[in-house]
Amino acid sequence: DARRAAADDIAVLSKALGQPVKMGSRPQHILIRAPQDGHVISIDPSVHIGAVVGGVLCTVGAMDPMIIRGQVHESELSRLQNAENATISLDAGKGEEFEAKLSRVSWAALDSNLVAPAYYLFELVVPNPAYKIKDGFKVQVTLLPGKGS
Repeated sequence: DARRAAADDIAVLSKALGQPVKMGSRPQHILIRAPQDGHVISIDPSVHIGAVVGGVLCTVGAMDPMIIRGQVHESELSRLQNAENATISLDAGKGEEFEAKLSRVSWAALDSNLVAPAYYLFELVVPNPAYKIKDGFKVQVTLLPGKGS
């Protein structure tokens, strides 16, 4: 019964792939579907021809809008909290600026040690329809004052 069930599975797989499959053989190509749309940011280094596939194969990220994360020193925190918008320019860019919107500022410092200087996390949302901003790019942030500041 087990052999007959395995033969039936092989027949179904051969029909689905459109090519004959033999017991114990490995497919030459595999199709991977991500749970979301996006771009491949990284591929696990263990993935190669002939590898046994399983687990995390790659990281897929949505690149529009782009989320820029940074840290701000406690002395600049009040300026950041009064800002609504910002512009960013790429360190490796040609001076092109992108509009950004401040979306989040952390309530607590990264390190609660009273001896070390305190840094707070912030996030900017940047529209990126042409995918000019890539994962890992370094940017310069210029804060724009909000209303009433």
